[in-house]
Amino acid sequence: KADVDNLMVEADKNRNGRIEYNEFVEWLTCPGSSFHAGAKGVKLFDLKSVMRPLFEVYDRNGDGTICPQEFAECHNILQAALRTHPVGQDPSGAHSEDPEHLETSAKRLYCSIDTDGDEAITFEEFIKWQQTCLDDSGLLNEDVEQLVPALA
Repeated sequence: KADVDNLMVEADKNRNGRIEYNEFVEWLTCPGSSFHAGAKGVKLFDLKSVMRPLFEVYDRNGDGTICPQEFAECHNILQAALRTHPVGQDPSGAHSEDPEHLETSAKRLYCSIDTDGDEAITFEEFIKWQQTCLDDSGLLNEDVEQLVPALA
């Protein structure tokens, strides 16, 4: 019953107690949703198991959380990769190679992910962050399944 309730909350975007056709279609095609409609039909998608290896890359010391230093290190590596293969310019006009900009950017992002402010990003906080990023990205679940192993 709990699984059905969770799926209902995930799919029923307007919270009217019914999953309407457009909500159903959006739910099946939304990045990170529990189910995914693909070429081979509808299948379960477990975002947590897909993202676990990426979390472990950030959690350098393996203690089950990401401290600010671990996050900043990974953030700086990703920023360096983006400089090597740019995909757009920072709208603030700041130069991403500027160490102060990198540090400020990492701290700001870290604080937004660490929702309880305890300076330790848990796996659940990490998943919420990744879900938000996926929602904004337009990537399909199958894209995520292929991308994450390449990053980890």
